[in-house]
Amino acid sequence: MKNILVLNGSPRTNGNTRKLSEAFITRCIQRGYDVKKYNISDMNILECNDCRRCFEEDNPCVLEDDFNTIAADLVKADVIIFSLPVYFYSIPGKFKMFLDRLICFQEGNKNLSDKLYGIICCCEDKEMTTFDGVRVPLERMARDFRWILLDEILAPGMERTNDIENTDGIRRAKELADKIS
Repeated sequence: MKNILVLNGSPRTNGNTRKLSEAFITRCIQRGYDVKKYNISDMNILECNDCRRCFEEDNPCVLEDDFNTIAADLVKADVIIFSLPVYFYSIPGKFKMFLDRLICFQEGNKNLSDKLYGIICCCEDKEMTTFDGVRVPLERMARDFRWILLDEILAPGMERTNDIENTDGIRRAKELADKIS
């Protein structure tokens, strides 16, 4: 059975990004996959203080917050889905703090290679280059970890909460789940 980890960075509980995530998750469950989802914006995530004490104790990080719980599931995951909106041409703040903490796996020489990953991302702007502020950091991080891109679901022009329902985004999110084998 495939272990799927969905990391949701949208603080909007009924926003377009979460709707895409839920469509993806529903299809994964239908396919019999084990799915774990974290809403990063609802969690206690501290910023990395560059202490370089990664894996010094039993956990990846010595800071005491929710990161280590997520990190344990990240290690187990076969597929990681980054689901987040573009906030002012970049990654939402708390999600960025979470991503910064992933350095513990590099500092601790922990192998996370050969995982599949995908990106689900919405933004208000209609120009596709607006996604670069999210895509480029995620793609470079994935390259460092030697992860393999499954696909990107990019939904531009999402000005209102239900705009995703007037696009092919939901179908594409389900198809993303179908690409997992």
